[in-house]
Amino acid sequence: VAQCPQFGNPLYANLADPEHLLKLVGFYIKQKNYEMSVKFFDCLEERCSDMMGAVQLQQKGLCLQKLRKYKQAINAYTRADLLQPGSYWTILHLAQCYAALDDVEEAVKYYGMAAEMKPDNLSLNFHMAELLCDLGQYEEALPHLHKIDYHHPESVKNVRLLAECNFFLGKHKQSARFYERMIADCIEEIIPADFHYAACNYWLLGERERCFNCLQRAEELYGEVKDGSSFTADFLSDMEVLERFSNYQGEATYLFDASNRYKMTLK
Repeated sequence: VAQCPQFGNPLYANLADPEHLLKLVGFYIKQKNYEMSVKFFDCLEERCSDMMGAVQLQQKGLCLQKLRKYKQAINAYTRADLLQPGSYWTILHLAQCYAALDDVEEAVKYYGMAAEMKPDNLSLNFHMAELLCDLGQYEEALPHLHKIDYHHPESVKNVRLLAECNFFLGKHKQSARFYERMIADCIEEIIPADFHYAACNYWLLGERERCFNCLQRAEELYGEVKDGSSFTADFLSDMEVLERFSNYQGEATYLFDASNRYKMTLK
């Protein structure tokens, strides 16, 4: 049974009045006091459940979402969707909650529904692409990424994901084109891992010198942002992706040694 807060405050007088409860909910939402808002929603639901329409359930869900109580928020949003099916706002917030819970399949489902309602919303396309990549569905992610690239070719996050999708699909020439775009146009936003993946991609294409150049630039960049002593560990961790494309289990170590030998020739 929901317990209505009382504390002797005159604001809490006449709690049996549903309209008064709704006003208190609105007051606390404006104050961003989501805990109290949820408590009064619970009171309202206990005393006058027919006052909890789709809008009230959406509001309660949002308060719970703000409190990071995602499962409870999903419950409220799902009930709101039953009362008012097809609400873009409800569907989007369901997607966000499932994503926050790392329930990728459900998040994809609801982001997909939201994207169908708002096909020109590029942010939804990017969220869909990220989640599809998490599921390893790289081919399905590409149309969303190409759509964003058409409208916003300057988006480094999108170009990065295009490069990675093509890489994991074994489309290494296409992947190289996107890495080249990043290096040419977004050099200030590149992180060491980008150079690591680009190096792997060039290695698989047989372009050894370009591969080693990427690794050199990664090491230089790494020294600027992190403790250089852990470079080798992170390098080998990122290079594990090579195992997907090679029958040789020690491919990453071999590449690391080859890169070091190349550096010696430059001295």
